Amino acid sequence: MNIHEYQAKNILKEFGVPVPNGVVILNKDEIENEVKKLNSKNLAIKAQIHAGGRGKAGGIKLVNNYKDLIRESNKLFNKILVTNQTGKQGKKVKRIYLEEITNIKKEFYLSCLVDRASSKIAFISSAEGGVDIEKVAKNNPEKIITIKINLSKSVSDENIKKITQKHDYIIQCQCFMIINNACLDAGRCEFFGVQSKFSDGCLVCWR
Repeated sequence: MNIHEYQAKNILKEFGVPVPNGVVILNKDEIENEVKKLNSKNLAIKAQIHAGGRGKAGGIKLVNNYKDLIRESNKLFNKILVTNQTGKQGKKVKRIYLEEITNIKKEFYLSCLVDRASSKIAFISSAEGGVDIEKVAKNNPEKIITIKINLSKSVSDENIKKITQKHDYIIQCQCFMIINNACLDAGRCEFFGVQSKFSDGCLVCWR
């Protein structure tokens, strides 16, 4: 089971994780009413597909007025988005997510997945964050921390310190894969989960 970004963020909200305000749009006719629920004209229009790499493929647009919002939203709806994770056939955009833009000062990266080779839970984190994590892995692998935890044991304080030694947030989970790109809001000095991806999730608990 894969879920969309907006669904992942709703789960995070339930556990008290701060995320930017946003609304999902299922068809073009909803835009006018749904956008009124947001408190800013500076918005990110984000294609909702089950694949990463959307921004580099043109699936995320930034706008600061209603005219541009309508134009860019119309372009995204029903577009076949081809990213490095979709294959050549791409994926059709059937819904979009409108989100208030966050003033990003610093990005962080954290993912959690089942390492089938070792049958352990692998936490992968980096203070170099988020969008270009693949580039960090290639050019500066020492900046990525990987901690593997036995499935039969709980997450210890020592594990948490290792996972978050270059971060200031903590996660505990039981699932197949969670990916979260967090950022520090420069204006409010708060952490936000700005990108999220869950696959085959069964339980997520943040603190």
